[in-house]
Amino acid sequence: MADGVVIVSEDVRVGWGNCIIVRHAYRDSTGEVKMVDSQYAHLLRRMVNVGDVVKRGQQIGTMGNNRGMYLTHLHFEMRKNLQIGMNRSRFSRGFENYYDPTRFINAHRKLISDWRKYPIPIDNFAAYNAPAPKSTPKEKIEVPTPKDTPSELEDKVRKKLPKEIADILDKAKEERDTPSDEEMEGLWQRFKQIIKLKKKSD
Repeated sequence: MADGVVIVSEDVRVGWGNCIIVRHAYRDSTGEVKMVDSQYAHLLRRMVNVGDVVKRGQQIGTMGNNRGMYLTHLHFEMRKNLQIGMNRSRFSRGFENYYDPTRFINAHRKLISDWRKYPIPIDNFAAYNAPAPKSTPKEKIEVPTPKDTPSELEDKVRKKLPKEIADILDKAKEERDTPSDEEMEGLWQRFKQIIKLKKKSD
């Protein structure tokens, strides 16, 4: 997604499989340095290790299905809360802890350049299924919520979706901002059925 440092690269198994988390530091419009985590999960193969510095566009892994648990895909998240790590079940899944990836990326495509080095914490969260850290970093890292960007593109995409799919997404968004993995799996299966029926009718 962007230049950063790998802070997680492991096979967590269970519902996650192979996972990578990259931490990105950036200077916002006010000149302050902020951080955000991007997660890549359900991978077939990991190609980076903890501590590796990666560049935007670099291949860090290959898409997988977590040993047949899902259809092959990339599970992608952007985290505002840098203490989530692999313990997602311990945090609410609202915008207090996460960013909408499309909105965040669109709002931060152009950033203030800075070639100075900046320290990146890589161990400020608990390991998977381990107790959460008792102490927090002395200096709390605040990551701002990006301003809403124009939603014309989102509207164009939604108009192309079958109405029943768009309705399910709208309902899920009203209830908890984002559909669950199970709902997305069901949507994908239903979408494939609709495409097959459309091809037959054509």
